[in-house]
Amino acid sequence: MKQTADTSEAVTYATEILQRMRTEKIDTFCGVEVAWLGDKQSRRFVIEMIKKFSRWRPENLMDAVDRARGGWSVADEALREMILEDINSGRPLPTYLAAYNMEIVGGRIPMRQGKQKADYFLRDIAVMVAIILVIERFNLPPYSRDGRNPCACAVVSDALFNLGMGRGYKAIAEIWRRNRHNAGAPYDGQGVLK
Repeated sequence: MKQTADTSEAVTYATEILQRMRTEKIDTFCGVEVAWLGDKQSRRFVIEMIKKFSRWRPENLMDAVDRARGGWSVADEALREMILEDINSGRPLPTYLAAYNMEIVGGRIPMRQGKQKADYFLRDIAVMVAIILVIERFNLPPYSRDGRNPCACAVVSDALFNLGMGRGYKAIAEIWRRNRHNAGAPYDGQGVLK
């Protein structure tokens, strides 16, 4: 994006916000301290969430096992940790978890690799917050059809490049497109968080 005086101020503002999100840790209900833009913290956070939810109700555990069987590697990793923790502490495995363990030991469930949405969960929230703050403070539209006109997605993209976390305009606009319904307003122009 070609920067003007106004967009330069917006990029500086977005850079400051994203820098704070990268360095300041938050304490989650899962007992995991994370930074919104941490390297592997997003996956760890989602794993801990799955483990906590799976222990609340049998239906939650059944859902996690079904998702792991369906190929969601984060659910598989969380369940494997639960199995290890329960066996190590001498607790009996819940029936559904014991059945999943039998499938693992029997070779029916391979260890899955690769990045998934959970690896980017917190990063996407941080990007969305930065976009919304830029929209509201600088009255910029969220995106530009060609990516050349000043818009919040371009500002946030430039800010991420300033921090050495380069994400192109199209990648940031795609995060916005996938998640804008969670922003609480139509955001064709301005809006507020719900």
